[in-house]
Amino acid sequence: MLQVQLADIEAAARVLYAVPAPARKAKAQELCRNARLAHAHRARTGFAHPRFGNGTLMSAATKQKSAPRAAFCDRAFVECLVTIAMVLMNDRDL
Repeated sequence: MLQVQLADIEAAARVLYAVPAPARKAKAQELCRNARLAHAHRARTGFAHPRFGNGTLMSAATKQKSAPRAAFCDRAFVECLVTIAMVLMNDRDL
């Protein structure tokens, strides 16, 4: 996975916000896995992965259904931000 920027985290959190709370950690892990796969594909072929994007977390997130950007952060969205942050902190490949 390419280096993570704040915009990547927001995009991933919006994907998490669109799924039920019990499924959010698994979805966050899936997004990170997809970004790693895309990055490896791009390094090998020179092209973005057709399903997972260019290797950024944001690109992997934009391939998924996501919630619209809210005008403010509610508690559930903040929990989504925390979830993706915790998954990223525990990701050995970063």
